[in-house]
Amino acid sequence: MTSHNKKSLCRKLIFSLILAAVPTIAMADAVTYLNQSVAPKYKLEMNEATFAQNNIDKGYGVLNKVMNGQYDYLSNQDNDATDVVAVMWALFDAGVAKGQGYEQGSFVVEDSNWYLYNFLRGNQEAASRHSSHLGRATKLTNAGHYGIDILGSYQAGASDWTPYSTLNPSYVQQNILPAKKGTILFIPMQAGQNVGLTTNQIFIKMEDHGMKTWSGWAHHAWDFVTGTCLGLGVDPNEAARKERVDKNIASLYLKVVKTLTNAQVTAHTTNAKELGVRVMVAEANRLSTVAQDNPGFTQALAAFTAAVDAKNYDNLGMRTGDEVIFTQAELQRSIDRHHGGSQLNAALADSSDWESDMGDAMEAAPELNAAQQAAVAAAPAESKGFLGTLSSWIW
Repeated sequence: MTSHNKKSLCRKLIFSLILAAVPTIAMADAVTYLNQSVAPKYKLEMNEATFAQNNIDKGYGVLNKVMNGQYDYLSNQDNDATDVVAVMWALFDAGVAKGQGYEQGSFVVEDSNWYLYNFLRGNQEAASRHSSHLGRATKLTNAGHYGIDILGSYQAGASDWTPYSTLNPSYVQQNILPAKKGTILFIPMQAGQNVGLTTNQIFIKMEDHGMKTWSGWAHHAWDFVTGTCLGLGVDPNEAARKERVDKNIASLYLKVVKTLTNAQVTAHTTNAKELGVRVMVAEANRLSTVAQDNPGFTQALAAFTAAVDAKNYDNLGMRTGDEVIFTQAELQRSIDRHHGGSQLNAALADSSDWESDMGDAMEAAPELNAAQQAAVAAAPAESKGFLGTLSSWIW
């Protein structure tokens, strides 16, 4: 072993000993959530936890490459449905970690360079499809709707599965996405003033049924009739994080609009209800400067503002309704937390200066712990021990 390798090994062992003595924070994860917090039909089977955890671990690694522009999304060898499934599990896990798990719901991810969109669109099974989601916004931006059906051979309890391909036409549709979902809908949303977006983002919704079979089409038709046409929505006993605008907020916004004169109402004012909370709030703020002398407007605006504030929304500037939203920075923090923190890894990477490494790492560690504690302040602490810390923080 060379002198440099000895120094590198020594460095890692010393940092492992330092970090092993520091308790880490136990975070809620998708496996625990799907075992304890959902309706029976969405729970993991007893022998599916390994499959879920393996996909979460893999998914964060794939997602890290994707979001940093390091994933070759056109490579048929890499970008098959197994990577897509893993990324969906990682997104779901990141949502659970910030207290936004669901049984029926959707994600929005800031995607300024279209890295995540290219990853999904470059998948072999990705295809254009019909959907009723984000109707007004997609018309204004001419956005396409795309889907990936998760079809393949999977034996319950196994840690891996075989995606459908033309070489293996015999398949069964298995709902192996989080919360027993079987297909992925995704819609790229380009930044634009007409839709109230300052950055590109991608809408992702995992759904129960795919679109490649007659039964899948029938299920989607039924969901459209009951959900969109009849307004029945989801089972009130199910945890939902959908992009639908809260009915009370939408009603209060319309009351604000009714107090305006015809001259004060623009197309944007009218479209705001369909474009979502972000546009309604922005439009209400704009109108407050032109209708401030109208007592009826002031009263209606106060009621609308109070209703929005009561929802305690995060990422309001990207929000349509109640969906789970990640900025790129927020998602990267979730990736880093899962891998044990990028700051310490960077301090150890390919450096021959021991004193510099030591100083950088000691400065990074308190910041990392503070970030973890802020993210999971209510969670109990636990020590992962030497081996757990060694694998997740150093290597």
